[in-house]
Amino acid sequence: MARYTDEELFAVVEAQVQYGTQRLAARALGLSRTSFRRRLAEVKVRSERDALFDPRVPRSSEFFINKDELIDETADLEDILSKRRAEFKRRQASEESRSLIRCRVRLDGPIGILHMGDPHVDDPGTSIDALEHHVNLIKNTEGLFGANIGDLANHWVGRLARLHAHQTTSEAETWRLVEWLITSIDWLYIIGGNHDLWVGDGDPVQWMVRNQSGVYQAHGARINLIFPNKKEVRINARHDWAGHSQWNTAHGPAKAAQMGVDDHIVISGHRHISGYQIIKQPNSGLVSHAIRVASYKIYDNYAKQLGLRNQNISPAVMTVIDSEQGDDDPGLVTVFHNMDMGRPCRGMICMKPLRMYARNTSKCFIPPYSCVEAIVPLDRGRSFFPTSMKGSGFR
Repeated sequence: MARYTDEELFAVVEAQVQYGTQRLAARALGLSRTSFRRRLAEVKVRSERDALFDPRVPRSSEFFINKDELIDETADLEDILSKRRAEFKRRQASEESRSLIRCRVRLDGPIGILHMGDPHVDDPGTSIDALEHHVNLIKNTEGLFGANIGDLANHWVGRLARLHAHQTTSEAETWRLVEWLITSIDWLYIIGGNHDLWVGDGDPVQWMVRNQSGVYQAHGARINLIFPNKKEVRINARHDWAGHSQWNTAHGPAKAAQMGVDDHIVISGHRHISGYQIIKQPNSGLVSHAIRVASYKIYDNYAKQLGLRNQNISPAVMTVIDSEQGDDDPGLVTVFHNMDMGRPCRGMICMKPLRMYARNTSKCFIPPYSCVEAIVPLDRGRSFFPTSMKGSGFR
């Protein structure tokens, strides 16, 4: 026969929990401390001997499940807190490392960057000819780097998924076009636009750019070009900058430049319109070039529906950077909107993909694919020779 009943053992456990000390619990039950300790010892013995005995189970219970044997799928609180600390540290390190991405330019002399506007490669209103032309221009011109402001394809989702019916390009064909565009050249940067991010987690572009020298980032990227002469030129590229004005198509990037974004090139796309504004920073004297680049999507039913005016000057913008110039010199960055093959102009030379060397100097210019009136007068005695793209000019 048991020395103590279950009820007596339950009572000492409940009193211990309620009063906190053996002295107060024993007094409440009218027991000596020695007797109270004996009963607690019996609780331990019974628990170890009888798996069905649990002093925590209410006396009225007619069955018992030992819940200590059931493993909770939710991690312990300390494990959760430790994981959250590690996640934050990793996120913090990632954000800080990308706040200004260092990029060493391996070429002496001026370079060019061809910033492509929204490609939308699968849209029927997109000029694939212009896109191919600019891709080939970058591939065949030494010192000319490619950059992309985002929205590689439509990727219609949600209520907009119905728009797939208005294009003949299948999803599989879309990804083949995107892969062609990404792998055709070594990009300095590619921005993930809102259409790109509609793909969600597991973005295939992340896989496609794995062998690229440049970066692919959602929303925007800030890059510090470091030239062999130690000159640094900063590019702050976003798919869009906040702010819109009917009077100034470059309002978003221009507003950013005037409100503290102290970078040489401040550029965005998204709105499929062209805009350009030069701003001098009052404190540093740095000249910022605020640019909105348009799109290769020339014909847009949505724009027609809203009655939006055609303000697309060019689907791309070229910035020529002469690292010999100072931050306050407007010649440090020169902006061109005409990427097409130029025709001979009076007193000028229109460049094909050639590298141009000035007479009596080792400095070279990467001319735009257009009439370069401000740079190449015939009477300056230039000499030219064809070049080829041999490896990346940046790292």
